[in-house]
Amino acid sequence: MRRLSRYKLRANALQFVVYIVVIVAILLSMLLLYIHLNNKLIAQSNAQIEAIELANQGLYESLSKNLIYDDTLTQELDNQKSCKLLKQHWGVFNLVKSFAKVRDKTFQKIALVGGKTPFTKDLALYIQDNNQALVLVGDTNIKGSVYLGTYGAKPGQISGIGYTNNQLIYGNISRSRMLPNLAIENQSYIKSIESKFLNDSETLNYFDVDTTNHLSQSFFQPTAFYISNQQISLFAKNYAGKVIIQSKQKIYVDASSNLKNVILIAPSISIGENFKGALQAFATDQIEVASGVTLDYPSVLLLNPKDNFRNSNIPKTTIEPNTEINAAIAYLKGSNPQLENNVTSHIHIKENAIVNGQIFSSYNLNLEGQVYGHVITNQFLTPYRGSYYINHVFNVNIASKPVSPHFSGLLFQSNLKNIALWLN
Repeated sequence: MRRLSRYKLRANALQFVVYIVVIVAILLSMLLLYIHLNNKLIAQSNAQIEAIELANQGLYESLSKNLIYDDTLTQELDNQKSCKLLKQHWGVFNLVKSFAKVRDKTFQKIALVGGKTPFTKDLALYIQDNNQALVLVGDTNIKGSVYLGTYGAKPGQISGIGYTNNQLIYGNISRSRMLPNLAIENQSYIKSIESKFLNDSETLNYFDVDTTNHLSQSFFQPTAFYISNQQISLFAKNYAGKVIIQSKQKIYVDASSNLKNVILIAPSISIGENFKGALQAFATDQIEVASGVTLDYPSVLLLNPKDNFRNSNIPKTTIEPNTEINAAIAYLKGSNPQLENNVTSHIHIKENAIVNGQIFSSYNLNLEGQVYGHVITNQFLTPYRGSYYINHVFNVNIASKPVSPHFSGLLFQSNLKNIALWLN
């Protein structure tokens, strides 16, 4: 019996040891599995981070590359890393998409790209050299770098009111020549924007404004497009993203609507009182912005004048008082000689209107409000009590302080590019 008990004790001890070995083996297996999974998660996380960084890097590098529109540029960095870049038009901006892949992880980034402030980063005013001096009248303040013609600037009078400040220009003065030209491909696109989308029906998603009150279209999706032969009135509409609305007559935007990064195309565009939103407006006859409107950055108001108009109906952009325009305002060159009329205010920024951004006028600019950013113009025109004063500025404030330190506006041939807005 004693010998049998001894054998049982040894068997139990052996069994216990086996249990311990099994448990240790299981624990070691679990530890090895945990280490493996943790390393795999770390590797996946690092790959995802690398993909994000690569997508961002690709977008920034695209600013200095001459990408072809609608053509994908593929960069194979190694067997496990690649980045694809695609440039498209979106109004005056470039829409640049970056698709990055690191091992099995992907990431995509998209941004609006515009032009940096041309000539110099603190540009306040560039006025074409038309062999006329810039005449400063009243409480006019121009702060920043200024480009003037041969005859520079001088104090003057309007109806007996003289210049009241101690210094003409508060900043560096350089010699100007002709107005800068828009980048050729961008100008060609803008000039043909009215017919552009009529020929691209296969890449558009059509929707009905009358039955659609809410629409948010990702910039990775096809363009949501609506066109009408009649006037379009936008009441209580909430549209955001890759949306284009076109009328062959007129578009009216009411304050009850909320638009974000939407493009509007029509001969005439009117933005109603107290509207707030971000949009790009392209017109050929007229653009009207009513009192109390706030346009968020990066908005655009661009008038591309048509050729067949009567002298009394010269295309015009008007910004009413008490507005805040965080945008680029542009009036392009037309072919009708009547546009050279010296007593027409092609762009009229009324008193108490504030423009944070950029004004580009190929003709006359009647500036009564304030500009924080820069003005590029052929010449100024100041109507006062029945008279017209060429190249006079009266109680005008222009300061080189844009709405954003990364402000991006029109793409000129010579200026650098900048990211105007991240879209995801």
